[in-house]
Amino acid sequence: MPYLIGMDEAGYGPNLGPLVISASVWWLPDNLADADLYDILASVVCHGSAADTKRPASGPASATRTAVCVPSRLAIADSKLLYNPGRGHPGGGLGQLERGLLSVLTALGYEAGDWRALWRVLAERSGAHLQPDPWYIQFERELPLACEREDIQHAAERLQSELSAAGVRCCAVASRAVFPEEFNALCEKYNSKGEALTQFTLELLGNVMRNLEPQPVRVTCDKHGGRHYYAGQLQQLAGDAFLEVRCQSPAVSTYRYGAAETQVEISFRVGGEQFLPTALASMASKYLRELAMLPLNEFWCQEVPNLRPTAGYPQDAKRFKRDIALRQQALAIGDERLWRKR
Repeated sequence: MPYLIGMDEAGYGPNLGPLVISASVWWLPDNLADADLYDILASVVCHGSAADTKRPASGPASATRTAVCVPSRLAIADSKLLYNPGRGHPGGGLGQLERGLLSVLTALGYEAGDWRALWRVLAERSGAHLQPDPWYIQFERELPLACEREDIQHAAERLQSELSAAGVRCCAVASRAVFPEEFNALCEKYNSKGEALTQFTLELLGNVMRNLEPQPVRVTCDKHGGRHYYAGQLQQLAGDAFLEVRCQSPAVSTYRYGAAETQVEISFRVGGEQFLPTALASMASKYLRELAMLPLNEFWCQEVPNLRPTAGYPQDAKRFKRDIALRQQALAIGDERLWRKR
């Protein structure tokens, strides 16, 4: 009776806004241990695929997929396929991303009807609602932003019914948000942005696994940039257990540790978001990052007339920082609250 965990991040590249890492946790009965969640939930979920290629349960197929989904079903897919408003200006087009994520959370019984409630649900200890920055302190916004609550409730009920019929559980969705000051500190400590990402990811994974029953766990993460080797970091997670290196290649790096009845297998894959739990993690990370950028943009657009909002990616972030520089100085807001150096 294995647990499946998918993990992915959003905001690795930008200079503004947080890095967000998320995990989604699923439980399958023995008779479905090697099944594909997209197949199990095909009547209510779509992966937006134009390809007709089967994926193994523990990871994605190699086919490239596009976000095409039947409206009556929930799209659970790589967030970059569901939502890509352009790197110069965020906003708009959140509908599919929001509908899929909030429907899953509603099916789980989470109450997330506003901006602060969602941060508490997904990132209780690291969310934007805890940050002292002026753009977060007073911010309030009802959710959903782009969907109807009735539609989300209906989709959640259909999803829960299908999960119950299959004997499958979505156990949790959890996130770790890393804001500029903390991000910069760990990058400086390890002298590596990629190492910082891996450390934050494994911290979240460790926290998630502590809440699971003693059963086998299979974890699929999207690869961390061009990195192929993770054994050193994973040994910390494995503790005294022997860490077996199954493979380390440009396509996938896989590791195992622990006794057979509680064995943990962790894979870092190119295109890991084609695995449903990882796709959902991708959506959670992207949605939370967008919810973090919303107040940041609104605050500075109120402070600086005719300022263009930003998605925070390097070239446009530099433009944005130049445009707010005088007002930032007048407000005595230091770069450590705002700017990620890497």
